[in-house]
Amino acid sequence: MDEPVAAILPEGRISDSFNGPTPLLEEEAFLSPGTFASADEYAANPRFRELQEELRCVLFSAVASLEPSTLTSLPPADPPLEGHPQGASGPSLDNATVSIPKIRLIQYLKNWITECAPYLDKFDEARHFGIHIPILAQRSPALFYAILAFSARQTERKACLDKAYDSLELYQESIRLLAPCLQAKDPNVLVTVCILAVMELMSVSPRDWRRHVEGCAALFESFNVNGMSGGHLQAVFWCYARMELCGAIISNGAERTVLPLEKWVPAVPAATGPRERDRIIRDLFCEKGVASPDMHANWSVYLCAKTFGMSCSIGLRSDRRQCSQSRPPGSVGADFSQRSYLHTGRLYRGTSYTMQHAS
Repeated sequence: MDEPVAAILPEGRISDSFNGPTPLLEEEAFLSPGTFASADEYAANPRFRELQEELRCVLFSAVASLEPSTLTSLPPADPPLEGHPQGASGPSLDNATVSIPKIRLIQYLKNWITECAPYLDKFDEARHFGIHIPILAQRSPALFYAILAFSARQTERKACLDKAYDSLELYQESIRLLAPCLQAKDPNVLVTVCILAVMELMSVSPRDWRRHVEGCAALFESFNVNGMSGGHLQAVFWCYARMELCGAIISNGAERTVLPLEKWVPAVPAATGPRERDRIIRDLFCEKGVASPDMHANWSVYLCAKTFGMSCSIGLRSDRRQCSQSRPPGSVGADFSQRSYLHTGRLYRGTSYTMQHAS
């Protein structure tokens, strides 16, 4: 495997990028991620493309080898706050296997805590990405380098460092170390894979979103992890779910979520009717929301994804009926927006009373 060239940065440039908060984006940038977001030249880097394909192959090969009888049971809800046991071996900045200077690795780790994790923990009062995931990384080299790769990529984009390759080298190292974890069938690999997926989406075209979450979806389904699993795996799931929802928005209702919505929540008896199923799921969110208010935000994500799924189904049927008719430019997007508005209103009216009284 070819080693990427280490970044040569102007003195003081990288440390300056850690000073001060990230400037807020203009409000309209949030209205259409598919329109406003764009890939930089990093996405066209041949080595980056090779590593994306390598990660994709590693994930799907692992999923193909996973059998329910051989899966490791889910880990405790959260890693113990005291870190790894005395004498246990784990990754360290002193014995890093990359060519990046230790001082920059320290800066990336600090940047993860202060800048990156808060965004991933936006709907998580327990701050799993900022508190528990770094502790888990003390026992997982693949996760350790995934965190550093994510932080390095965020730093490069924030500081507009076009010729920086730290994130690429760290990304490569995380992928190299990931394969043994997948062979061990440890559910904690979901944390590493999800962080790498978000890192990829920082650089590629937004309309390629589906390709970058397919591996995550396959692993979540294989390990039977969902939005009610508890602890850090639940937090990681909802980070993944927000990527799915963003993808549904970008596709203007043309694509469903990669992971079927019934896999987002615990299994409901097969004989349950649609209305009863919706009631059971609503009650689950309400019950969880009493102890953890951030579940209300997750419930909103679920409802939005459900809305886009319904709109997609109706849109596909409508397109089949009208395929022989010419449609004015923009009418598909307008129809999708109208359908989404109607379905969201219907779902909200059916659940708002229950959610108000649950909180």
